[in-house]
Amino acid sequence: MDQNSPSAWIIIWGRASSFLNDTYSPWTHRHLSAHSSFMKEQKIKNLFGEHIRKFRKSKGLSQEELALQSGLDRTYIGGVERGERNISLINICRIADALSISPDLLLSNLKEPHRK
Repeated sequence: MDQNSPSAWIIIWGRASSFLNDTYSPWTHRHLSAHSSFMKEQKIKNLFGEHIRKFRKSKGLSQEELALQSGLDRTYIGGVERGERNISLINICRIADALSISPDLLLSNLKEPHRK
């Protein structure tokens, strides 16, 4: 069989595609590991956002009022509270100052949530 014939390429592709669909490949494992890591990160962002919302409401502030006092945008505050934003340390400090609390208090509910 000539290597340039269409039937030769079908045989070669058939072998390659069965290799690519192997469920035990290291690529599949890495993908699952990345998904697990993403879920842990999302859980941390959700917990942090819920904590900010709790402090904001206990101070009787709206998202807009907290945004004005912290120098951040109202939509950004909403995104943080919903766990959609991966907030920076600087913005954690701005929000803590606006709430008149210590930044470590905002982080206090995150004690090892990713460990079982």
